[in-house]
Amino acid sequence: METMNINDIEQYKILEFDELDSTNMFALCNVENANDRTIITANRQTKGRGRLSRKWLGDNSGNVYMSLILKPKDFNSYPAINITQYMSVVVSRVLKKYYNVNSSIKWPNDLLVDGAKIAGILAETSVKNGKVSAIVLGLGLNVNMPIETVNLIDKKATSLRVLLNKEFSVSECIKHIADEFFKDYDEFIKQGFSYIRDEYLEKSCFLKKKIKIDNSLVNGEYFISSVDENGMLVAVDENKVEQTIISGDLIC
Repeated sequence: METMNINDIEQYKILEFDELDSTNMFALCNVENANDRTIITANRQTKGRGRLSRKWLGDNSGNVYMSLILKPKDFNSYPAINITQYMSVVVSRVLKKYYNVNSSIKWPNDLLVDGAKIAGILAETSVKNGKVSAIVLGLGLNVNMPIETVNLIDKKATSLRVLLNKEFSVSECIKHIADEFFKDYDEFIKQGFSYIRDEYLEKSCFLKKKIKIDNSLVNGEYFISSVDENGMLVAVDENKVEQTIISGDLIC
């Protein structure tokens, strides 16, 4: 696969491809030869996937398919568990700042507009000699997806085109996201989830509601009281017992 274009920017490098099976898969396969803060993008991806091994519809062009390769110097203090939450806040900022679209976050990192999913985020690790050597952070954002394609998605979804009735520059959108991501990235590394917690809570759509949680350990309805200082869900069951949920799917 030949690279379409390479953009060198002060804080990051973007490698653009016409088509990939998955930007995350490509990044993971080439992570050892890539520098920190390399961004892989594709016009189309044929095997995109999201959280919980779900398929991400990406064989149509005109949307954001991108993966960031992150290689921090010290993984011991790196807030890897919260990196998708940081990205969800970043994308929410970009949607408001550049497109005047108000979005909300469904824990841990889905972006919704009026209850319809517009973006999904997936983080994966690369391990070398038994230690994590890199984080690959993938983002799929529906930009120019037409209503006919949106309606093929098995869950309620939307796109900027559907919301605003016009098409947008995908390359511009990617640059907005990359600039916003790395603007506060170093501070996020230092402070972890606490750096974005207030903003994350403000944008959350699930707080103070009774919601079904589905994972391998808990399955049922819980009242969501908060998100703790580590980004974990604080849920109360029918017996008023508080639990900390590390992973799972919220069924709103």
